[in-house]
Amino acid sequence: MQRAELQDFTNATMLRLEGRLVGSWANSVLAMARTCPFTTRLLVDLTDVSYVDASGEEVLKSLAAIGAEFAAESCYSRDIRERLVLPQEQKIVVPRSPAVGNSGSHCPPRPDPGESTVRPGVRRSSEVHDHARFAQKR
Repeated sequence: MQRAELQDFTNATMLRLEGRLVGSWANSVLAMARTCPFTTRLLVDLTDVSYVDASGEEVLKSLAAIGAEFAAESCYSRDIRERLVLPQEQKIVVPRSPAVGNSGSHCPPRPDPGESTVRPGVRRSSEVHDHARFAQKR
């Protein structure tokens, strides 16, 4: 099965490909990408692509030439992206705003990572079970 789907987002147009990118199907994907009016950037998701032949590789190179970025989550799609030297999708990371306290929050504050949450002299349940297993082996 082969599938190509265009999705418009506020900051990009995504072309999601699935199946085998081969022969005339690959050329029709290129024609579809060239006719789509993407205004910001074109992201091509290769994650669900299972096979790419020589014509499919040429199509991917042509998409890269018009400025497409490529997302690849599977091993095969990452290999294709690296082998053809296709530009990787640039993810924009928005830093989280620092918490201003727990006012209005229903979650208890998280302990400091360097701070022990176990009271002195009290063993964790995993320590007790490990000690019991060690004693049984003797």
